This record gives sequence, C-alpha cells and structure tokens, in this order.
Amino acid sequence: MDGVSIAASIVGIATAGVQVSIKLVTLASQISTASDRISSIGNDISLTSGVLHQLGELINRKTTDDGISILNQDGLKTTKTSAAMCERIFQEVEKEMKRASEQLRRYKPGQGRMSGEKIELSMT
Repeated sequence: MDGVSIAASIVGIATAGVQVSIKLVTLASQISTASDRISSIGNDISLTSGVLHQLGELINRKTTDDGISILNQDGLKTTKTSAAMCERIFQEVEKEMKRASEQLRRYKPGQGRMSGEKIELSMT
C-alpha cells in the first residue's frame, strides 16, 4: 500500500473516530451511571482522531519542503498498523454504544423517571 492510500485510510479512520467521540460524549450526558471517565474517553478519542488526521495529511504530502520523505516504508507500515488498532478500538466503542442505546430505547417512560432525569443502564 502506498503512502497516498495509507493517508486516505488514516483520514477515514480519524473521521470515524470523531463521530464515535461525539456520540459517546452525548450518550454519557444522558446516563446517570456514566462516569466522568466515559466523557474523558470520548475526549481522548477525539484527540487521537485529530492526530491521525494530521498524520494522514503529512503522509499525503509525501515529502517535506526540502524534498526529504516524511516516512520510510517501515514508518508507513507502523503507521498503518497503529491506525488499524485505533479503528478496532473505535469499532468496539461504537458496538458498546449501540448496546447502551438499545437499553435506552427499551426504557419505558413513566416508570419513576422524571422528565430530564438521567437514565441508569445495567451492565448486562
């Protein structure tokens, strides 16, 4: 895989990460049992996505202003592997958010919940 393809892949992963982080922070704000750690994880995903996006842009340029290549083949391989690991983590977070969202959809209004009150999710 060449640098341009890797760069495009990384930018795509970064975009997905930003979407996951926004959903995670939004979901955490609606759930009473969500700790500050969940929002912190959402922020970490957002920051990681920003770094991935910048890295993808650097790789896409291929060379610095003085004509020196940004990354050699080993660097590209390491970058691709790291981005793939981030993508797997983003997918796992997305999967858990879907599970939590399903619990929210099954929640029956009027079962002791006041309007605007946060929902408590089970761990099962």
